[in-house]
Amino acid sequence: MNVTEAIRARRSIRKYVPHVKMPEEHLHAILEAAMHAPSACNSRPWEFVVLQSDKAKEDALSIHPYASHLRDASLGILVCADEEAQSGIAKGFFPQDCGAAIENILLQSLELGYGSCWCGIYPNAERVQMFRDKFGIASTPMALVVIGKADEIPACRGHYDESRVKLLYTATDGRKTPAVLSFYSLSFFGFVSAFNTSTTPIITPMTTKILNIPAPI
Repeated sequence: MNVTEAIRARRSIRKYVPHVKMPEEHLHAILEAAMHAPSACNSRPWEFVVLQSDKAKEDALSIHPYASHLRDASLGILVCADEEAQSGIAKGFFPQDCGAAIENILLQSLELGYGSCWCGIYPNAERVQMFRDKFGIASTPMALVVIGKADEIPACRGHYDESRVKLLYTATDGRKTPAVLSFYSLSFFGFVSAFNTSTTPIITPMTTKILNIPAPI
């Protein structure tokens, strides 16, 4: 599956085949993909908490009202932001950076044969604090990404909407030629080339925490 196919095939999955275990190498590949995302000034403000055990999943379900599908999924990944990582260099860009990491998680999961669903936490302040308290997180929980073997094939809901696109042109010899492809594309590519010099993200215990606590008997 190439990138073009993955982008168009991705769905938000809310029904999963129960009891499907994810191999460690798949989890590593998904987390590595997340850490390949661009970030402001290469500040890499993300942290990840992996919810694998039944207890960890139920703890998350007790907080998030829209993540009941986590119960049957293979696991959940809490994507968190270390806001202090951007202090003095790129303060406040963590929502964009973590959003890029989350999208990489979704696409890598699909390529490996899993379905996924992005369940937002930030900027709901109450929900953010509840996740902090429940899991002992000092950083800012941004989202819970549910991943597992899909048990549904939802219809495509994405589509191209020309009304959302603004192209700016300049007149040259009576002809119209594009002056700006789009603000976002130019900003993105210029930003990446200027700041994102990392080529090999490293997963360390400081950025990844796996909760695999046995459920109480």
